[in-house]
Parts: sequence; structure tokens; C-alpha cells
Amino acid sequence: AAEAAIEAVAFDQDDTTAAHPTLPLGTEATVTNLETGRTVEVEINDRGPYARGRELDLSKKAAEQIGLDEDGIAPVHIEAQLPPTKDRGGAEP
Repeated sequence: AAEAAIEAVAFDQDDTTAAHPTLPLGTEATVTNLETGRTVEVEINDRGPYARGRELDLSKKAAEQIGLDEDGIAPVHIEAQLPPTKDRGGAEP
């Protein structure tokens, strides 16, 4: 049986997306800016960030929604909803 894989897509700055180094692609996450209390729902659709000390890269639209300041850095809380996984031992219906 073939397995479907979610591949990284172009990081769209005009959508509410994010890049994370380890969360599975397709993960839905709520990101809360701990300085403003504002939240945004994003989909993890890329790998990154590659800057030391950062846990997540947000698209421009997502960053604006949680009120990131001009330098684009703020403490955040990430609550992830992992995508469902299929039972690898069972047959497909």
C-alpha cells in the first residue's frame, strides 16, 4: 500500500503559515504572542527557522495578526494539533 506524504510547499507570506524544525508538516498550531496575548492559527508547511534561538518562523500575515514588533521577535507559546496518523499495521479500507 502506498503512503501519502505531505511535502513542504512554498512559504506564502500572505497566508497564516509557519515553519518549524520538527513538527510534522500539516500540523495545525495556535501561536500566542506572550507579550500581547494575541493568537493566530497557523499550518506548519515548511522547515525552519535556521536562526539560532528561534523555535518558529511565521509568515508575515501570521506575525501581523499576533502583533509582532518591527524586529519580528517575541516570546511565544505554541500549541500544536498533530495531524492524524494511519495505523501502519492495518489494511486500507
